[in-house]
Amino acid sequence: MVVVNLMGGLGNQLCMYAYGMYLKQKYNYEVVLDSSWFDKYGFDCDNKEKREMLLNEFNIKIPIISFSTIDKIKILPCNAKLRYVFNAIAFRTFYKGLNLIKNQYMPIEDTKKAFDKNMLDIKDNSYISGYFTSYEYFKDVYLDLKFIGSLDSKNLQILEIIKNTKDSIALHIRRGDYINIHGYVKLGGTYYNSAINFMNNKLKDCHYFIFSNDIDFIKNDFIRYLNSDIKYSIVDIQDNNPAFEMYLMSCCNHQIIANSTFSFWAALLNTNKNKIVITPDRFAYDRNKDFFPKDWIIINHLWGGVEKK
Repeated sequence: MVVVNLMGGLGNQLCMYAYGMYLKQKYNYEVVLDSSWFDKYGFDCDNKEKREMLLNEFNIKIPIISFSTIDKIKILPCNAKLRYVFNAIAFRTFYKGLNLIKNQYMPIEDTKKAFDKNMLDIKDNSYISGYFTSYEYFKDVYLDLKFIGSLDSKNLQILEIIKNTKDSIALHIRRGDYINIHGYVKLGGTYYNSAINFMNNKLKDCHYFIFSNDIDFIKNDFIRYLNSDIKYSIVDIQDNNPAFEMYLMSCCNHQIIANSTFSFWAALLNTNKNKIVITPDRFAYDRNKDFFPKDWIIINHLWGGVEKK
């Protein structure tokens, strides 16, 4: 059995799940996802915004457990025989095979690398911790991921508008803890204006659905930084369910993503065969270059030009 540690926001969780699916399909390992990070920590890098484990909003094919729960099982206030019986039942049902874990901890992937090829060769009976945010880890993995959650009435209304808009484009601006994280690319008017100009030249009737974790910034600042008049809607739903937001973004016909795994996955989950996806050339200054699907349009985050592939 191989255990992959889950942590971070929904975009990161999906990267770790996809990496787990790589191990499952490549080596035929039994793979489990450990969600104990959300029990012990569960906040963003600023220690302000609560992160929730949201993979269950999708039709995932890897079981999720919390090792902190297992710790509690081991210290139940009862005698050894009762603990043995309880553990035996648990391992045969929810935690099948977990007693095979031998605490062989793999080093976390090198954060200076968007892709670390050493993490493709993993031995069985290992516990793995890493972000695995590069598309290179799971480009050949069959995921067949679908959103299975139930939208509330407000989200259903927006979904209906998106589906009735011919050239709907999800435009994502990631702020929040990104403002203070050292090393991540700061995207501004150069990138977004270039992306909008590209879309306007390719499509006849663009309507931009703007998603962000800083709606006040969008309303008060972002719009006035744009060079051209555009048709847009600011998606402002205070339901605190990022899975809903990601799904709505994925339902747009096209995407302009931020340097964020959140909008990266929204674009990846878009099933439109003719979709146009625009991405910045890199997500972070201090690591090697990111990998993207071959048909995505890459725009230089500094100069705004489309990069050759």
